[in-house]
Amino acid sequence: MRKLNNWLSEQYIMAFRYFPFVQVILLHKIYDRRDQIRLENGTIGEGMDISQFEYFIKYFTKRGYQFVDEADIISGNIDNRGRSIYLTFDDGYFNNFKALKILQNYNAKATFFISTNHVKEQKCFWWDVLAREGVSEGLSEAEIEKQNVILCQLKWEEQEEQLSNKYGKSCFDPRSDIERPMTELELQKFANNDLVTIGNHTHNHLNLLLYSKREIQDSIKEAESYLNDLIGVKTESISYPYGFFEDSTVEIVKESGYKVGITTIGGQHDPQEALLKKMSLKRNQLCGHIDIEAQCRNIHVNYSLKKAVLGG
Repeated sequence: MRKLNNWLSEQYIMAFRYFPFVQVILLHKIYDRRDQIRLENGTIGEGMDISQFEYFIKYFTKRGYQFVDEADIISGNIDNRGRSIYLTFDDGYFNNFKALKILQNYNAKATFFISTNHVKEQKCFWWDVLAREGVSEGLSEAEIEKQNVILCQLKWEEQEEQLSNKYGKSCFDPRSDIERPMTELELQKFANNDLVTIGNHTHNHLNLLLYSKREIQDSIKEAESYLNDLIGVKTESISYPYGFFEDSTVEIVKESGYKVGITTIGGQHDPQEALLKKMSLKRNQLCGHIDIEAQCRNIHVNYSLKKAVLGG
């Protein structure tokens, strides 16, 4: 009955209440198996396994969605009468390689925003260190999340200093392929894929609300120069780290030559709005701990005919 309701709800929406939109999607990690999505491997809400990822890509490909990237947004190459997915990954994890074969199988584009100093120094991201070491010392998920919120409000040097003082400097050394960033050679190979676009995520994953205009410009420029030297790419899009930004941040980024900015504010855009607000695009995160079919359906339909008819 649930499957029948889902199918009828989709038919009803597509026939009578269809509207075009651009949906930006956020992912971080791709795991081999569902049982790897656990706290000691990092924030559990920020990844999904490879089978879930393929389901997501297949679901929207089957329904005729256009997979777009920054070039499509900048040039206005968006179907005003159709629906588009702007698929993005933040940070630059090595495990993002697992996405490539599926992207190729379905000819789906994706954009990967790289925090470049993590690639350069081969250091873990502080939130993965916090999760791994916190679980090791017996902290609960709530206790780790509380520390996560506090550390988000610090500059990157302070974040790393606090964790190094508590767990030792070696805590930032990667312990597995799940938590490590790509190497420089891997990033070169990765960026050479025709379906991959590389974007800027600042040099040290900055909370941009804590820094001066010059410091923000310098971090963006350092990441941009690093990527240009390493892979020959001039980045034109940025994902605001942690999703933290304000109007003044957008102006600084625009002055730095960027044409697309990605937030973590939930929601969708109609195609024309996406082009007008391309410096502050809304984005929804997918989670491996929630049924992937339900997440896809909520993006595509977000409607229940049964509830509409019977109520409740």
